[in-house]
Amino acid sequence: VANESPTVLEPSHLRKGNCGSNGPVLSDLGMVTRGILGTTTVPGFTIAQLHAMHASIAISKSDKALGVIVSCGNI
Repeated sequence: VANESPTVLEPSHLRKGNCGSNGPVLSDLGMVTRGILGTTTVPGFTIAQLHAMHASIAISKSDKALGVIVSCGNI
């Protein structure tokens, strides 16, 4: 995530469905700090399963604004 303030912490989640579908959260991926999430392993899912369910990774504005997606990427 570009141009992030160094103090911003943004929760990220693996979601069922493409970006914009607001599908259910499948897994918490941790906090994006300074625009960086790092490497995350999601146990219980294969890449084939994630593709089949059109999963996405969404980054929310903050813990208090989980419904406000500031960035999203389809898998």
